[in-house]
Amino acid sequence: MILRHYGEINSMRMAFVDLETTGGVATRDRIIEVAIVVTEDGQEVERWSSLVDPEQPLSPFIVRYTGISDQMLRDAPLFATVADKVAELTDDALFVAHNSRFDYGFLKNEFRRLKRPWQATALCTVKLSRALYPQHNKHNLDIIIQRHQLPQVTRHRAMGDVDAMLAFYRHAQSELGCDKVAQQVAILTQRPSLPPGLAPDLFDQLPAAPGVYRFFDDDGALIYVGKSVNLYQRVSSHFSGHHSTSKGHQMTDRVRHIEWTQTAGELTALLQELHEIKQHRPFFNGQLKPVKKVVSLQLQSDERGYHRIVFTEQIDPLCLADYFGTFRSKNQANKALTGLATSHRLCLRLLQLEAGDGACFGYQLGECQGPCCGQESAELWNLRLGLALNSMKLTQWPWQQPMVLIEEDSFSDLRSFHLIDHWVLLQSCDSAEALQPTDLQACLDAGSTEFELDRYKLLSSYLLGGGKRLTVQPLDEFVRSRDG
Repeated sequence: MILRHYGEINSMRMAFVDLETTGGVATRDRIIEVAIVVTEDGQEVERWSSLVDPEQPLSPFIVRYTGISDQMLRDAPLFATVADKVAELTDDALFVAHNSRFDYGFLKNEFRRLKRPWQATALCTVKLSRALYPQHNKHNLDIIIQRHQLPQVTRHRAMGDVDAMLAFYRHAQSELGCDKVAQQVAILTQRPSLPPGLAPDLFDQLPAAPGVYRFFDDDGALIYVGKSVNLYQRVSSHFSGHHSTSKGHQMTDRVRHIEWTQTAGELTALLQELHEIKQHRPFFNGQLKPVKKVVSLQLQSDERGYHRIVFTEQIDPLCLADYFGTFRSKNQANKALTGLATSHRLCLRLLQLEAGDGACFGYQLGECQGPCCGQESAELWNLRLGLALNSMKLTQWPWQQPMVLIEEDSFSDLRSFHLIDHWVLLQSCDSAEALQPTDLQACLDAGSTEFELDRYKLLSSYLLGGGKRLTVQPLDEFVRSRDG
């Protein structure tokens, strides 16, 4: 269905749909209830719902979430039995659902299992609410019901959620006007244009979930790796036609195949993206090219007790507080030190920026307080230098032992476990049983791991940034709870 003008929307056929399922992964989980209300010219013309036998047991979480039990589904029809009815009600209708990617994806996969074609133009009422009421931050169905004082319904049952969606749509038309709502519907149902060779139903398959995606050209070469907390939105944005650079146009023009991996959360996606970029070095991932060399600064006392700057390319992750700054070259480090010298009146000679003995040139110009020639005490110089470098100090590991970072999505049943020590990733796995305690010092001694700047920046900023959906557990506590 192609919406040519928003004026058509007010009179078109619309199917308001909601599903309840055994989980959140459309390719694995199954539908347990479906409800559809069809409207034409704004008037309800048909209402239908049915429980569906998923041919798999329900988890305790789904039973609590929906109130549907295995016993209730015992005599329910298979999806194959109700497929004709679903197809009939959604045929040539605008498919409307709250978080439509979820419901649409499940129906698409159910029809795919039956080897039947099924497709529709979808409208997400979450996005519609955001577009029509941008002053509000939250747009889940419970909030929408409360905000607009809509009639109460039985939540997390299919027909109850359909009634809530339909009530919201009609309320928005009444409050804002049918034309304004129709304009936003027309905008939200525009689909990105795909380059030749990509499957027309590509966006129907992408999950609205965290993960990593990969673009390949017509030779099968990997040309780009990306990550997102919403794969559908991020991948489709590449083909929206609103590229900020010509490089973006060049990349999407070359894409002939797309793959993706759904992850348990954002951190797992970030780590996997970084690993794949380092491993494969795709052409269009210029900003995340591997750092071949890292230069950092340390302090070393001379025979008089004055701290001097020394450069190092070997960073010991067990002693990060002894290092200042990370630079891609010694020249970049020198520029940073020159800036510090100017702003803090530091001695260029003790910063290793000027050779020679005795009073430096800056002291003669009044730009140095004289540690080079004994006019400033070692105690005062060391204090001033430490204060000047303090903002550049690397972030010390804040725990006394290795930590296990756990990401899980109970709805999709995906889990990831990352063993981290001193910002070094020692192990990643998808099950608690697969994670084995590993000693960082032994790994460093064996040369099997090392300090990696990109991972250090990613992990330190992510973990210390706050507000992340992540469980951080000491390794010994994790092992006790797992094995006990």
